[in-house]
Formats: sequence, structure tokens, C-alpha cells
Amino acid sequence: MISPQDRQWINLFLVAMRAERGLAANTILAYERDLISAATALPKTQPLITATASDLRHILKIWAADLTAKSVARKLSALRQFMSFLVGEGQRADDPTQHLDAPKQQKSLPKSLEEADILQLLSCAQDDDSTDGVRLMAMLELLYGAGFRVSE
Repeated sequence: MISPQDRQWINLFLVAMRAERGLAANTILAYERDLISAATALPKTQPLITATASDLRHILKIWAADLTAKSVARKLSALRQFMSFLVGEGQRADDPTQHLDAPKQQKSLPKSLEEADILQLLSCAQDDDSTDGVRLMAMLELLYGAGFRVSE
């Protein structure tokens, strides 16, 4: 259950985000879901707008039990923006999210081409005897031989 006071401030926040930042409807809906999720994770007598850093750490632990680090970080971002909004509106004197750490995210491995794809590229370049074809072949061999990633 979300308190009427929280509902009012969440609605004001969402209107401000829509007006000031021109956020997409799906982003606004995601912010609303995240803030309602945070508000309902607190005890019924504890409004989100008065939550402490300790309260918010508790919410993050609840989220981390079921969600990926990336999802928790996104939800934390919504909380940070909401608390910053409350400070800007004079509703809060402090921002309890200021010292909260975002969850550590796993680094993904770089993507590489399959050997068959590389051989096909080299074969296509090899078929072109023009100056551009020779240049392309040299570049591809350099990239492949040096172990460059697709993004490079």
C-alpha cells in the first residue's frame, strides 16, 4: 500500500519529468513502477518521501534478491532522481541516496567474429584486384592478425 502523500509526490515527479525532460511514456511508466515498488517495500507507516539511507539500502537488498545488478541500478537511478526532486522542491532537506553505491555490474566479454565469417571477408576482398581491393585485404589481414575486436 502506498501512502497518499507518496502518491502525490510521485505524480508530481512524473509530471515534472515529462515536462522538463520530455521522457518517453515507457520511461515514465518504469519510473512509476520503480517508485511504487520502493514505497511498498517500506513498512506501511513509513512514507517513501521520508525514507532514510538505511531504509533505501534495505529496499536495494530486496531488489537485489530477485533482479540483476543492471535492473537494480536502473531502479536506484529512479530513486536518486526522485529524492533529488524532493530536495529541489523543498520537501526534503537531504538526499538519502547521495551515499548509496550502485551494484557492481559484470563486464561483458568483447564480441568477435567466427572463423567462417572472417574467411568469407578475406575471400571477398581477395577477389577484388583493384587498388581498393588490395587495400581492403591489407586492412582485414591487419585487423585479424592483430586480434582487433569487431567494435575497433
